[in-house]
Amino acid sequence: MDAMVILTVSATPILVVALTVASIFYYRYRKKKKKKQSRNITLSKEETERYLRGQPESLNPMMALNEQADLLPFDEHWHFPAEKLKLGEVLGSGAFGYVLKAVAIGICPPEPKTTVAVKKRNPLSSLENYKTHLMEMKIMSHLGMHLNVVNFLGVCTKDLAHG
Repeated sequence: MDAMVILTVSATPILVVALTVASIFYYRYRKKKKKKQSRNITLSKEETERYLRGQPESLNPMMALNEQADLLPFDEHWHFPAEKLKLGEVLGSGAFGYVLKAVAIGICPPEPKTTVAVKKRNPLSSLENYKTHLMEMKIMSHLGMHLNVVNFLGVCTKDLAHG
């Protein structure tokens, strides 16, 4: 009986340590795997062209815009070069991205510099979240100016196919 108690008392800490180490390795493995998946966000050439071109002839005026955002074309005049952005502090963040305060050079002529908010996707977000972010860009570009909505001034579309 005494040998059984001694065996149980000595085996318990070893088991706890083993489970802790295994949990840490499993957590690191999952984190690494998720990072690899997020870095591999790639749209095919066809998907990228379909995103930019859209299918405006298929738009149904009886349906809500958000239900058919993938059909909207992307207007290239909204493109803004990333080199003309000076990124600043993080203003807020969520599960799929974050917002930075920035200065955009020449985005609103005749102002030489304009303080703007820049929304960026979280690098760990999924391909599905990335596509949702792209659809949001399309919808915002078609809304135009509105008093109750943050106004869309431009988008950096460099290397769109790779997130």
